[in-house]
Amino acid sequence: MDAGAVRSGGDPIRVLVLDDLADNLRLMGELLSGATVEASFAKSGAQALRIAARANFQLAILDLNLPDMSGFEVGQRLHALHPQCALIYCSAHNERSHRDRAFNEGAIDFIEKPFEVGATRQRLATHLERLALRAQIRQEIDKLDKMVASIPDAVISTDPQHRIVTWNVAAERIFGLPAAAALGQALDAFVPEAAAAIDRARQRMHGPVQDPGALPGAAPQQTIALHANGQALQVEMNISEWVQDGQTYFTLILRDVSERLRLVEELKIAKDEAERASQAKSTFLANMSHEIRTPMNAVLGLTHLALRQAADERGRGYLERIQLSAQHLLGIIDDILDFSKIEADKLSLEHIEFSLAAVLENFSNLIVDKATAKGLTLCVDLSPDVPDALVGDPLRLGQILINYGNNAVKFTERGEIRVRVEVLERGEHDVVLRCAVRDTGIGLSEEHRQRLFQSFHQADPSTSRQYGGTGLGLAIAARLADMMGGQVGVDSRLGEGSTFWFSARFGLASASALKPGALGLPGQPVGQVERRDHGQLAVLAPQGVAVTGLGAHGARQARVLVVDDNEVNLLIAAEMLSHVGVEVHTAEDGAQALQQLQAEPFDLVFMDMQMPVMDGLEATRRIRARTDRPRVPIVAMTANVLPADRERCLLAGMDDVITKPIDPDRLAAAVQRWAGGEQNAATIRA
Repeated sequence: MDAGAVRSGGDPIRVLVLDDLADNLRLMGELLSGATVEASFAKSGAQALRIAARANFQLAILDLNLPDMSGFEVGQRLHALHPQCALIYCSAHNERSHRDRAFNEGAIDFIEKPFEVGATRQRLATHLERLALRAQIRQEIDKLDKMVASIPDAVISTDPQHRIVTWNVAAERIFGLPAAAALGQALDAFVPEAAAAIDRARQRMHGPVQDPGALPGAAPQQTIALHANGQALQVEMNISEWVQDGQTYFTLILRDVSERLRLVEELKIAKDEAERASQAKSTFLANMSHEIRTPMNAVLGLTHLALRQAADERGRGYLERIQLSAQHLLGIIDDILDFSKIEADKLSLEHIEFSLAAVLENFSNLIVDKATAKGLTLCVDLSPDVPDALVGDPLRLGQILINYGNNAVKFTERGEIRVRVEVLERGEHDVVLRCAVRDTGIGLSEEHRQRLFQSFHQADPSTSRQYGGTGLGLAIAARLADMMGGQVGVDSRLGEGSTFWFSARFGLASASALKPGALGLPGQPVGQVERRDHGQLAVLAPQGVAVTGLGAHGARQARVLVVDDNEVNLLIAAEMLSHVGVEVHTAEDGAQALQQLQAEPFDLVFMDMQMPVMDGLEATRRIRARTDRPRVPIVAMTANVLPADRERCLLAGMDDVITKPIDPDRLAAAVQRWAGGEQNAATIRA
């Protein structure tokens, strides 16, 4: 009978039947016909071995008495080919020695001839069921072995004495040792701390005070493992326990994190270097700002003083051009510093209460003179539902408006510049405003509008020769609007003017919460805002800042101490303050300031930050430490303009900060705010 004469569906068990009698082969085929098997038949030992060489068998039913060789010899040679093949021997000679030998050589049964059909069928069915179950178990074990082998982490199991009983492929790779060499060795040879960790955990788990979560199976712990070559490895270790036959075994999952820790350390070093580089850049920017603003203070300050005394129109024209050029240069410097802070992600926003009207008034004071000089009309269209008391950053809000306003004046030769402020969205605690600046200037093409808010981009490179500019202002405005939760945009047609707009989100403040000195930008000049409900037109006009010298009606004149190590800065501040009507005293460093404050009282101190002998911060801290004198207001007057510098001044005990170059109106407003009164109002603005 040929191989495969008996088949059944499903997952068949391959059976080899060997007998030299055709009737016995036919009967055995009938007995196997009801089972899920694939049977092959052979009449001689040689034929059976040839068949076995071509296919794998799970069961062999072998007759002992064959013409060419013994059934035992066939079984031995078959086992060499297929070690997992189960053997059943059959014989008509019911000798005990044959039966004993069969079982000694690993047979699962011995069936006597002639076959008793019913009993033999039942016995074969039982064996086939067991073989099917064993095959299923083996499949699951193979699947599990493959899963364990595929795990990139080392999986090591130990017996209760911490001897290694399993060692997967990843363990071979990580430790550089094959499983055959590792099995049976002590776990301590590879993971010195593991056995101690297991013992400590088991004591906590099974001791008098039991802690079921003591075994570190859930959270990995970091430890040292030893490679076969003695190299120490950084590993993360998870441990779990399991019980078999009443014995507790342990499984360790070890992940080699040496490379990861190396990369983490490299990243930390790179991060530290980047932070040092960023700090060096910030220090450089601060120093550069200070070094540039100090001579700029001299240029602008002395020009302002010279303009007060210049009688010749030609000379005044020269001085005014110097002043405008210096202010333009200062604007470029500020844009570069702001852009550098944006690029380094160092720019931050304030979150304070302020008056929108004050911001618009400040915008008017800075723009209206330029507009008037070109014959342009400046007005503001303020919607009646726009709240005045807001919470946000008034300085950055004004910065965007001023940038838009300056551009509108720059690119408009006739007509008007109109600012419109309206509410886009209003909630219980905040409001989104849309601010737009419309001009009647040269306008923009579609191509230029698409690239307009990119860094260093000019609408048309050729315009830079006529109008100037760095291309940074709008990029900074876009970033500021984004930080304030809004957007920027432009609507324009070439030759028909442009409308630059931005939106921003602000918190709502109660009007009563705004302090007199906190409206808008402290220390900056304001104009007049007239809100008209019909047409909502607010017209802005420039206005000087009135300050009080306290010199009239017999009252004591305010005494102001200016502290600066730069002779030119002292001269400029003293001259500007003399026009306010205050009594000015000077000191060249913090130590001199302390001596003068100890000797006589002052109503206000203007303090530079960086000075020899004793800097302004240390001097302020020592002044604040004195409790025997009334508290004197101290205003920083510094060329350091970074937010961190302002914070350092306030933390040291200063009350306000004025940046250099000194703006005469800001200086006067600071005097009025911190040492002002009701009498003898004087205007410092030229």
